[in-house]
Amino acid sequence: MKINEKVFLDIQPEKLWDVVVDIPVLAKCIPGVQEFTPEGDNVYVGTIQMKVGPLHVNFNGKITVLSVDESNYTLKLQAEATDAHIGSRVKMEEILSVKEEEEGSDFMIEANVNMHGKVAQLGFGLIRPKVKSTLRDFAKNLKDYMDKRNEQAG
Repeated sequence: MKINEKVFLDIQPEKLWDVVVDIPVLAKCIPGVQEFTPEGDNVYVGTIQMKVGPLHVNFNGKITVLSVDESNYTLKLQAEATDAHIGSRVKMEEILSVKEEEEGSDFMIEANVNMHGKVAQLGFGLIRPKVKSTLRDFAKNLKDYMDKRNEQAG
């Protein structure tokens, strides 16, 4: 499944990029992340819980930073996770990028997602809306984080 989403944030691209490349901070903005810790150079492990259709999933896995392009504000990641309880796994390569726009930035996610098990059986019709709502919540959390950080600095 291919995912291409874009969210506008009224945040300067340089400030947004600083958070995007700070993977532990970025992870705190993702709805459902329960724990997230570094496990070595460019590798992080964690747990995310969420409800997808009728299923409650608890994915445990790792994220590997494959490349960082500072000049183009682009980050490439690979994620792999499993939920042994419901017999599902997901593998994803994604590109996160920030693009300057008038009055702020576009935060873009391009992902190629492979799912197996019960989650995959739900089908694109249930998974796609969950991805969109999670991205909206993530953008709100990211904006709230940036606003709070700016208040503390100012």
